[in-house]
Amino acid sequence: MSDYRALLLTDVVDSTKLSEHLGNEAMAGVWAAHDRVARDLLRAHGGREIDKTDGMLMMFDYATDAVDFALAYHRALAVLPVPLKARAGLHVGPVILRENAAADVALGAKPLEVDGIAKPTAARVMALANGGQLLLTTEAVESLGKTMLRVRSHGHWLMKGLAEPVELFEVNAHDAAFAVPAGADKARRVVQSGGRWVAVDELPNNLPQLATNFIGRERELAEVKALLDKTRLLTLLGMGGLGKTRLSLQVAAEVRHRFPDGVWFIDLAPLRDPALVAGEVAQVLDIRDEPGRPLLQTVCAALRSRTLLLILDNCEHLLAAAGELANAVLRAAPNLRVLASSREALHVPGEQIVPILPLQLPRPGDAVDALADATAVRLFIDRARLQRPDFAFTPQEAPAIAELVTRLEGIPLALELAAARVRMLSVAEINARLKDRYKLLTG
Repeated sequence: MSDYRALLLTDVVDSTKLSEHLGNEAMAGVWAAHDRVARDLLRAHGGREIDKTDGMLMMFDYATDAVDFALAYHRALAVLPVPLKARAGLHVGPVILRENAAADVALGAKPLEVDGIAKPTAARVMALANGGQLLLTTEAVESLGKTMLRVRSHGHWLMKGLAEPVELFEVNAHDAAFAVPAGADKARRVVQSGGRWVAVDELPNNLPQLATNFIGRERELAEVKALLDKTRLLTLLGMGGLGKTRLSLQVAAEVRHRFPDGVWFIDLAPLRDPALVAGEVAQVLDIRDEPGRPLLQTVCAALRSRTLLLILDNCEHLLAAAGELANAVLRAAPNLRVLASSREALHVPGEQIVPILPLQLPRPGDAVDALADATAVRLFIDRARLQRPDFAFTPQEAPAIAELVTRLEGIPLALELAAARVRMLSVAEINARLKDRYKLLTG
């Protein structure tokens, strides 16, 4: 006979690496501290430990108790003498409870076995979580009922061994940030397209492969992604070199699941003739010209029923043509969104502007740790290590790096060009040659 239970599975991330670093004896003390915290919290929240490896399988009568435990567990691990992070997955479903004989328990068997599909489902969900994150299935969220906690869907995931995709949710406290699961070998994010489930990484697109990390712009990234839910034309506005294109591509990569007909990148920089704008879009989207019909009308007709994101990059020298195209396709295709980047607004009805500013600079008098946290410094260091893997941010180098990023005004392109020079010059030498900064950086 089966009963409905809330199954919570946890796993401490990077525990093997930590064990190699600390050694067996010290790691045994870390595990003892972990187990003590988890078991004390279990008693406080009415849970039962079922199994243990690098985390625990726990059972609760109510999803609310499991969620309260998991959030308290994450907080407790973060303040241990050796801080830990664990991933956690929660599913509510039917389970079969089977007690082992006393003689078997005496030989090391678990007192209680939990059988049923609910257990591997919880395991699959847990495996997708990031360190410090709690993911839940739809059944677990429904069992929560009304809650003061924040709940966000991370879409549907097709997991190995499960016939149908599972919608995953994240639950966290009011001061924590949400994070999209990274995916795993046994799970892929999927969306509905043409009446079937399609893996997000198989959705049509022409996004270029990015060779560098996305550094900073966390606020702008979150703002643009949120605005695309309610704004059909969004323009990233700012001077050249501020990273508008890079931000557009990062946004596109993170919202692909919203657009089953794809995300399409249109670079207008090489074009000089406004008449070629519609043709460039048609070529990228594989739309054929129709004799006797203006190409823009053909493009609008082809896009009418599509749900896609169109990225118009470097619009400033073709404002009128880019604006005309954006206005036309938005009127024709109600499920289409346009994300533009430009030094000037397109001046199209419904356009919303997001100003893009230089990166955060260190402040005079900042300590070394604060200098390292400044976004401009983080970007420079990341790009410098692409040139010299041994490049280090040391207390001795910190003042020179702070001076450099400040003189370059936090402009990402200038910082990347300067970072390319560390193969041949020290940071102090780059500073000394910055009398004509752009001559040095572009020479």
